[in-house]
Amino acid sequence: MSSLSFAAFFLVPIAALHADSPIKWDLSTLSKAPSTEAAKEANVDGLQSLYVEGLPYQGKPTRFFAYLGFPKNGSGKFPAVVLAHGGGGSAFAEWVKYWNSKGYAAIALDNEGQIPLKTEVNANTPQIAPHWITINSLNLSWQGGPQRYGTFADFSVPLEDQWMYHAVANTIRAVSLLAARPEIDASRIGIVGISWGSVICSTVAGVDERLAFVVPQYIGGHLDMGNVWSGYMNDNPATKLWDPANFYPNPKSKAQWLWINGINDKYGVPTMTTRSWKETGPNSWMSLLPTQGHGHQWKETGKQAVSEIYAFADSVTRGTAPLARITKTTLGKGELTLNWKNVTPLAKAQICFTTDPIPPITVSGEPRKDWEHVKYIVSDLQVPIPTPWADGTQQASFPLPAGFVAGFINLVDERGLSVSSEFQQAQP
Repeated sequence: MSSLSFAAFFLVPIAALHADSPIKWDLSTLSKAPSTEAAKEANVDGLQSLYVEGLPYQGKPTRFFAYLGFPKNGSGKFPAVVLAHGGGGSAFAEWVKYWNSKGYAAIALDNEGQIPLKTEVNANTPQIAPHWITINSLNLSWQGGPQRYGTFADFSVPLEDQWMYHAVANTIRAVSLLAARPEIDASRIGIVGISWGSVICSTVAGVDERLAFVVPQYIGGHLDMGNVWSGYMNDNPATKLWDPANFYPNPKSKAQWLWINGINDKYGVPTMTTRSWKETGPNSWMSLLPTQGHGHQWKETGKQAVSEIYAFADSVTRGTAPLARITKTTLGKGELTLNWKNVTPLAKAQICFTTDPIPPITVSGEPRKDWEHVKYIVSDLQVPIPTPWADGTQQASFPLPAGFVAGFINLVDERGLSVSSEFQQAQP
């Protein structure tokens, strides 16, 4: 595609994106079901291994690898989910199977031109860890799309050859593949993205209005708000083209959002997550989980449990009890006041706070707060008897500990599922 025709392609306005966004996507093309071909590599019992039609890269046709799976039991049309992996990952078969066990059809795609098979360790360089096999090494009649280097480090190449362009387009095509399947209810398709996958999925959700639910796990947008990439992005403003916050404030989207993160994540710091949650409201929830680390976590047990994701998806696609939803957070003198709605009774509240100053750090020559090393105190609280409000919410005030510097409150329901207030920082 020539530079002129590519520019014209991106200037076609579509309903899926508000006018001031930097990129205009041709959803008339991306919303069509892509062609697929069975993959001979990386086969897993119970799943379909596919090469899915991608967009041209460096003028050549591409395909991306994906696992597609369906529940073993059930009848009628299934809800479905697209699964976007993070850095260092690929299409994870076990992630698909986990969602299948919950009654969802699922597709996990690789977004870096790879297949989910590791290379062997080279005896001459044993210090180099195995990495994923690339499609380009397989001598197929097509090539894989671009791999990711750094933080949008390919910003100087033509837009149609940039990694994020392909990652977003391929993920939209994964949605289109699901929507075209007769076993799937196209109105009940969601997306979950982990780490870099959350950057992708929160961008896709601002572009593609077909999604019913969106779960960015760890990151999302506002990447220049003090995380470990902010210095690089501020030094290279062209990278900000791909910040998901440019895309997801889409007033026409009907998707419901759940932002889920830990409290010491250096990639998605709590101020970023809070701002993204507010910008995707009112149909948006946030869960900041004190024991959550950063990695490809999708199970409902153990320290890294993310049970909120599955309860949230079920509430959207099956009409089960929703998570409690905090609609307003007010920081007052010595107290934090919350307004919320809940269906499932609350079991307790939980305050997560620090009394220490947020430590400073310099990254890429830029000073910022070192959120990764904040030492938080987590304490259970009794939920005060709330006051009902005319808008259907309930309000209660929670006392703050002496010396409160920053933190938030979780409301935990009888299922053990948490939702969070806005992350607050006391004024000096």
